Amino acid sequence: MKKGILLFIVFILLLSAKLINAQVAEVKISFDKDTVFIGDYLNMKISASYKGGYVLFPSYKDSFSGFEIIESNPSFENDTNGLKEKSQVLTLIQFNPGMYNFAPAPFIFKNGDRIDTIFSNTFSVFVNTIVLDTTDIIKPLKGPIKIPYTLKELIPYIVGLLIFLVVLLLFIYWLSQRKKKANPVVKILTKLEAHEQALRRLKELDAAKKWQKGDVKNYYLALSETVREYIENRFKILAMESTTQEIISELEGLKIVNKSQIKHLKELLELSDLAKFAKMLPLPDENIKAMKLSLDFVAHTKPEKELNIEKKTKEA
Repeated sequence: MKKGILLFIVFILLLSAKLINAQVAEVKISFDKDTVFIGDYLNMKISASYKGGYVLFPSYKDSFSGFEIIESNPSFENDTNGLKEKSQVLTLIQFNPGMYNFAPAPFIFKNGDRIDTIFSNTFSVFVNTIVLDTTDIIKPLKGPIKIPYTLKELIPYIVGLLIFLVVLLLFIYWLSQRKKKANPVVKILTKLEAHEQALRRLKELDAAKKWQKGDVKNYYLALSETVREYIENRFKILAMESTTQEIISELEGLKIVNKSQIKHLKELLELSDLAKFAKMLPLPDENIKAMKLSLDFVAHTKPEKELNIEKKTKEA
């Protein structure tokens, strides 16, 4: 008798342990409110808790049991001492009033090679509607209400107007500067003044020792600009806007500069172009030679009339 009772107790304990182990997964579905008006948002939360394995949530995209899904947030999982909790929130909407009772929803639970189906709880929600009073007299439509603008609403328009005015002023300034560049005020130099100005600038550039300080590019920029400006004032050629070859061709056509000076000028301008645009780094003796070529060209192309005056002055 005692042995039978002992076996019965052992059976009950084993059965209880099996039942306890079986209840390793649970799914619960709930709403944030049990009553909602048609067209109002309703948040539905799916919560699963389990030990070992994992619960698969179905992929809800467009609808859930007749409710339209507005937003489907991704699920997330927490693990607390082996007890896993997984949850997901769906935002639903319904445009048909009535009482909606949901049957238990199936979920897949997988633990190793074992696959089971577990069901959620039953849940319900009431979708209410607005009751219209059909006995009331239909009134005419009211006109739009005129609401005065607030400062907060006017700020974007004010800022936009200010930006437009700034852009307009900048555009007007750009046009005025463009006209000035199109019609520049140029001081007309005599040939002798051009000669003196060129020599003075070349000597100032030589004294500045730009290439000795490593500023080779600006050295050749200033050198080329001075010589080109001298050519413009001396020979009335648009040297500032012309290429080296165009300048040489113009001077050859005038036939007032000897071939030796033209050859030296070409060598000077081509070296300047390489230093300015090709980022070539000339040697120190080339830098010195470039200055000498510039000074020689200006000195040997000075107008003959002024040279004769200077010669007679020295003889007297």
